[in-house]
Order: sequence, then structure tokens, then C-alpha cells
Amino acid sequence: MPDSAIQDELIAEANKFNKSRNLIEALQQQAPTFVDKGLDSWSLDDNGLLLYHGKIYVAKFDEIHRKIIRQVHENPAYGHPGKWRTVELVQRDYFWPGMVSFTRDFVKGCTTCQAMKNQNHCPCIPLQPIPAEPDALPFETVSTDLIVKLPESDGFDLIAVFIDQL
Repeated sequence: MPDSAIQDELIAEANKFNKSRNLIEALQQQAPTFVDKGLDSWSLDDNGLLLYHGKIYVAKFDEIHRKIIRQVHENPAYGHPGKWRTVELVQRDYFWPGMVSFTRDFVKGCTTCQAMKNQNHCPCIPLQPIPAEPDALPFETVSTDLIVKLPESDGFDLIAVFIDQL
């Protein structure tokens, strides 16, 4: 659940956002409005927070999104969980459109996670050019790369690359 600072900010911002404000008013008044369809998915908690399927609804406020994700992701109890674990933890209490991709992007940009991440591939070896003879003619030294057994596209299933070393 949100700390009191985030909770106050969520309530203040929800009142600025037309859709959220209209939903809150409709739920408080229990009166028919343009949002009657699907209103049963929405509710208000005791603090006045707008809930969607029992989760705190956060409208399009990227700064609050970042604060919420940072609060979960940097929580010492979880120790910088990865992308999918962070998404799972945020989804327990919150909902907003695009939350999964926003959370994944946040974690991808976490400097602590990037510094501690295991390298799961070999380090790249610097490429060395193939030297050509000083008096070589065009197409005298040619390299060929073939990439085969690709999924067929327009009747083709390979790529051939020819490089003149001149």
C-alpha cells in the first residue's frame, strides 16, 4: 500500500484528471453518469483512493508512476528485484494503463541493477581487418558469409554476403 505522501499525491492528482474525477463523483453519488457501464469494476477505499478491481488506480502521472515503482523496486525487503518480479510486486496494489512496459523500462534503466547484473555472454573480441595485398586488384580477395536455414520469406531461406577486401 502507498505511503501517506504518495497517497496524498494520488488523491490530489486524481481530482485534476477529468476521467478520475468523474469516476470518483459517480461512485460517491451512486448516480447514473456517462461512466455507468463498467462502474462495478471501480470503487473508492476509505481514504478516497480510486480502485480498479481492488487495486489503486493511478492515472497518467509519470512522476507518481516512478515514485511507486522506485518505492517497490528499491525496498530493502526485495533487494532490487528483476523486471518481472518488480511488475508482479507493483501489480499487487496498483493499476494504470501501460504499467507493465513502464515498469520494465524503469528497471532496465536502474543503474544499481545494471551494475550488479551478471554478464551472460562472452566479452566481444575486437575485430581484426583482413589485410589486402598492396597491389591487389578488385575482387582478388573476397570474403563470403552464408546464413542458411532461415524461415522462408518470398521463397528464400538464406542470406549470402560477399565482401571485397580491397
